[in-house]
Amino acid sequence: MKFYEYIILSLIIFLYLYRPVWGQDISKDKENINRIVLRNCEQNNFALNFLNSAAPKDGLIIAIARLGDGETQNKFNWRRLHNIKVYLTKFGLNRNPETLILAQGERVKGYGRIEVYLEGKLVDILATKQNQDLLVGSCEPDDIRPVEAEKNFYPYLDQKNKTPVKRNRRKSTTNRRDGWR
Repeated sequence: MKFYEYIILSLIIFLYLYRPVWGQDISKDKENINRIVLRNCEQNNFALNFLNSAAPKDGLIIAIARLGDGETQNKFNWRRLHNIKVYLTKFGLNRNPETLILAQGERVKGYGRIEVYLEGKLVDILATKQNQDLLVGSCEPDDIRPVEAEKNFYPYLDQKNKTPVKRNRRKSTTNRRDGWR
């Protein structure tokens, strides 16, 4: 019986430390801006799984991507939103794509982020490093990822279409001793 008590206590502590910001408008609260932290792949997965389970089956989930400091390319917003959509609809959760609203918002200070709304209330903020994708899905190293759907996430989508560039090495016609050709 002590084992189950330990598991329940651990779960309560984890959920307390995780503390999603249910119903708070963090984007306008200057004190909470500093609490936006980067998460790893597993934590992003947990947040999206929790969000999916908290939302009604046909309820809307709204995700708004915002560029952060030093980010100039809108492609990162769309890539981050793509990863959320694929994770929620094709990566085992099988959510109806029509229940997702994905949008791009204004630039913010600090980290780039995706604000996630449920029933019109901000429920979580997923921050990302500068000019990087939101890491979700299978969190194993690239060479041992078991899930085929994983290949639909960025940055993998960039890697699968790249072919090695062959560089033509021209032989120098310069005489190395005197520098004349």
